[in-house]
Amino acid sequence: MSQLTFILSAMLFGYVACSITIDPVDPILRLDETAKIMCKAPSSIENCFWYINNALLNPSTAGTGRIRSFGSLEDGECGIEFMTITEAENAAVTCHVFLVGQSDKAESATANVTTLVLPTIVMDGVVNNKVNAVAGEEAELKCTVAGARPTPAVLWKIGDREIDESFRTTSVSMDDNLATIVDTLRYSFAPSDHGQQVRCVTAGSWIVVGQDEYDAYAQLDVMFAPQPQEPIKLYGFVDGQPGDIFVNFTANPQPTKVSWLLDTNERLDVPATGVNYDNPDFEVHPMTGSQGTYEARLRLKTVTEESAARVYRLSVESFLKGEEQIQEYTVHISMNAAPLPCKSTNDCSSEQVSTFDSDSIAAELGGGEIAAIILVMIALLVLVAVLLYARNTGRWCFAGTKAVGVSTKERADEEAANVELDEADDVKVEANPRQSLTNRLSSLYETILSKAAPNKKSERFTGVGNTAADVDVKDGAIVYAELDLKSSDESSCLRGKEETTEYAEIVPINTDDAPVTKTSDDTGDDQTTA
Repeated sequence: MSQLTFILSAMLFGYVACSITIDPVDPILRLDETAKIMCKAPSSIENCFWYINNALLNPSTAGTGRIRSFGSLEDGECGIEFMTITEAENAAVTCHVFLVGQSDKAESATANVTTLVLPTIVMDGVVNNKVNAVAGEEAELKCTVAGARPTPAVLWKIGDREIDESFRTTSVSMDDNLATIVDTLRYSFAPSDHGQQVRCVTAGSWIVVGQDEYDAYAQLDVMFAPQPQEPIKLYGFVDGQPGDIFVNFTANPQPTKVSWLLDTNERLDVPATGVNYDNPDFEVHPMTGSQGTYEARLRLKTVTEESAARVYRLSVESFLKGEEQIQEYTVHISMNAAPLPCKSTNDCSSEQVSTFDSDSIAAELGGGEIAAIILVMIALLVLVAVLLYARNTGRWCFAGTKAVGVSTKERADEEAANVELDEADDVKVEANPRQSLTNRLSSLYETILSKAAPNKKSERFTGVGNTAADVDVKDGAIVYAELDLKSSDESSCLRGKEETTEYAEIVPINTDDAPVTKTSDDTGDDQTTA
């Protein structure tokens, strides 16, 4: 029964204790600085006590002393302020709180305070602030981080690039609550690492960059033979003008001998100082550069087509670990303009770059290709001219639809023998104002001839004209007609939009109502009144 009571009491006390919060929970405090810790209750506090490693504290309520109390008990606040952090505060700090109306029960919360101690960082194997290594060979570096509280993380960097953890081994030991870390790096450095800083870096949320010492570093001195390159091509040389051929290369240590090799088996040694003017065609300049990056320069006194077609080679010799290392670089020069930069590595290569140079394009095209282009252009011009001529003259598919079976002239001659129109008669034709005068007159003339009533005296003309009933025409009688507007049935194979022209058609009408004056026997003239 007593065990059950104890368990229930512990559970109840744990539940009650959870209602008290402390802030910050696990602070990392710097020595000689101020700090505050606050306990917060859900209701008013009657009494509050503070302990450090179970030792009771008596904070000053008058605002004096190294340790002071603050906060409002009525608002459930009980705080403690350290005016100066010392090593004594590197401990567990606990507040015991008695709430109003629960004076027999104490509630508590604890913060584990860590006082910060920055370590010393030492990198082994550093000579004159340099780390010597040979490219491609594994080098071992050791970094010791001693006397740290709390324990920081350790990592290695080359410049800003972090080295993978797989190249490291780490051991940690504790002494008087202080940590000592030994981190060993085994890594093969590359020629591109030469001249950069290798760094052993400690990391933690408490570190203030620019204020705290958190790393150890040294400059990498990586030895390597002259590095190979792809063949070099230089552009922009001008015929008859001087031009410089240059090669930038990397090597460490500094090369012992550098020479220009010509395709004529001629060798031009690069002088250590000064310019060599002895050759009538070239000026040999001394090598420049340091820290593993160098440049060799050869000047052509006069660029010619022959010199542009030659191949130039640079020979670089150096000693590495007692062995001679030789590397050659090939250079081609061109009098063309420099190629445009590629948008991506997949779009073009050094061998395939379009420079958009007119001379080079003309040189690539042969005489047959140029002649074919000219012939195609001439054919296009002829085709356009023929189409324009046909359009203007109404030929081929540009011509309108004509009457079938008889030409306009034949029909006009045939019907004009039987139809006479008095010049005094007016024929009113309504047409689209956009139609030309010539087209309107032609259309009117053809319509009158085709639709006029035939002479009954001749059976072959019976029914000629409109589909309406034939008009009985007497000798000397006047023919009356009316105009009927209808859409044209003419079309064009190249009509761009719907035809809007209106055409007039002569339709015979019944003339029973029209008064007719009989023919005078004396004069023989026909007189007609409207």
